[in-house]
Amino acid sequence: MKVIVNGIRFGILLQMAIGPMCLMTFNTAMSQGFARGMVVVAAIAVVDILYMTLAGLGVAQLMKNSRIQRGIRFFGSIVLILFGLNILLGALGYSLLPGISLFGESQSSSLFLRCAFLTASNPLTIVFFSGIFSSQVAENQYQARELIVFGVGVMLATGIFLTGVAALGTMLSGFIPDTAVSVMNGAVGLFLIYFGLKMYRKKGEDG
Repeated sequence: MKVIVNGIRFGILLQMAIGPMCLMTFNTAMSQGFARGMVVVAAIAVVDILYMTLAGLGVAQLMKNSRIQRGIRFFGSIVLILFGLNILLGALGYSLLPGISLFGESQSSSLFLRCAFLTASNPLTIVFFSGIFSSQVAENQYQARELIVFGVGVMLATGIFLTGVAALGTMLSGFIPDTAVSVMNGAVGLFLIYFGLKMYRKKGEDG
């Protein structure tokens, strides 16, 4: 029990750093309803679980190669910038990439795949999770089974936090005018562009 509580506590601390997918969860729930927001939450959770598993399997060691990291950052930055531009232009009534509008009317399966792809745009998260697991082994002498329980705690915190974000977005949907929703869509797009440029800049510093 202590291990899973530690994982939940650590997961909540991670969620305090509001990122673009958190904003996307809120915005999707606000504009399309709670169920659609939970599709985004599910996509984020599935990708995080996959990356945690890969970190536990030691894939992170391969990804510590500087050349591989530069390639990953370049790919991730392009994905984030393109999605960000598409969302920003969509808020203005245009479309850069007509087939990937994240906030238009679409089937839940399509929304899930697009959000999973966007969440997966930074595979260096594997290295991040590897560092977290290593620190827990060093500080708490966790064994393999305890690391799994710790990871479950982290994912529970992620799910609880983002479910709350989706619920908040749904509750506020009736009080926020359409113009404000468009502004928030644009803000999400700008955040994605910012994170993409930040990732690309990091790539340049490594190179």
